[in-house]
Amino acid sequence: MKKYLFYAIFFFLNLFIFEIVLGLFDPEAILVKSFDKEILFRMYPGRTGKVVSREYSVTVETNGSGFRQKISQGANYDSLVIGDSFTEGWGVEEKEIYVNLLNLFGTNNFRFGNLGLHGSSPALFALQIPFYIKQFKPKKIIVQLFDNDLDDNDKIERFLTLSSGGKVIKPGSRLFASLFGEQLYNFFKELTLYRLAIKTYKFAKKEPSPILYYKPGREPGGQILTHEESISEFGKLSPLSSKINEKYGNQFGFYKDAGEVLWKERFRKNEIYLKQVIEICKANNIALSFLYIPAKEFFAKGGITGDIKNNSLADFNFRNPHYMQIKRICDMEKLRCYFANEMFWGKNPESLYFPYDAHLNPNGHKVLAEELARKLPKL
Repeated sequence: MKKYLFYAIFFFLNLFIFEIVLGLFDPEAILVKSFDKEILFRMYPGRTGKVVSREYSVTVETNGSGFRQKISQGANYDSLVIGDSFTEGWGVEEKEIYVNLLNLFGTNNFRFGNLGLHGSSPALFALQIPFYIKQFKPKKIIVQLFDNDLDDNDKIERFLTLSSGGKVIKPGSRLFASLFGEQLYNFFKELTLYRLAIKTYKFAKKEPSPILYYKPGREPGGQILTHEESISEFGKLSPLSSKINEKYGNQFGFYKDAGEVLWKERFRKNEIYLKQVIEICKANNIALSFLYIPAKEFFAKGGITGDIKNNSLADFNFRNPHYMQIKRICDMEKLRCYFANEMFWGKNPESLYFPYDAHLNPNGHKVLAEELARKLPKL
């Protein structure tokens, strides 16, 4: 028994030493909490990381609530913007994010709190909004939506408990977290050894497993491309056409295949989540708006499918079933909603998105903030 105990101690001691040594060479910054028993996942408060690509290198700092926004002391953020990586500000500096620009404009008597979190979708919003209402007690909520929501809902649903009618109830149970607690579960998932094993497994299966956030000073070097250089390297705005089911993991396949069973089911579930968000806000007497941002290829000549003959906004909108669903819900529920496909039309959309990354670039955030400032109700 003593021998086996010695072997166990020796094994774990060496594992501990290996973890420390490996951690010294690990460039990844852990900003995202692996599991949260209340809202599934969130960013850790008070952490710093770098987001890097050929097109940008920006610092990400989280505030005391785990979001990317410096909070002015004593300020009342009576309005929340809840969204995905577009609202988190992927690829742009914090001061360039459209939510923060709205606060700088100061023209609408609202002060907006930025609750953007990459990977979010209506399924996650339906889970998290009640928590945020209790925490921040807002008077108004803007929920930002994007064209990959239908695909992201599927990815998030696996980790949720749903009612028989498809509404979100709570995060799904995780055996390890139930047995050993949330803190120990996250500690294990965030070990360098564990993350290295997962990346090795995904590499063997030829699945992408990129580092999202780097430790400051440990990010890869290289010159950042200008917008013009990025267009030259990655190409101008063009339709996805025949590649629509291949590029971006088929996230935008609904533009072509909306009538197929897969997409019809995804649209059905997306409507359930959006209406659940509406019900939550109504029950709490909160003014709700949706802000829809389309994929950049929506604006390409001929549209994302490349076969629209009449280059008009009305025709492009009619061929966008995601926009049509959101617009119908907004009209039916009498919500004041905002549509970037309308706001960006005629404003050289190629200048508003990163050519390769496809998120809004600093100019895109600026234009979006200016247009929203004009459309938001004055108090």
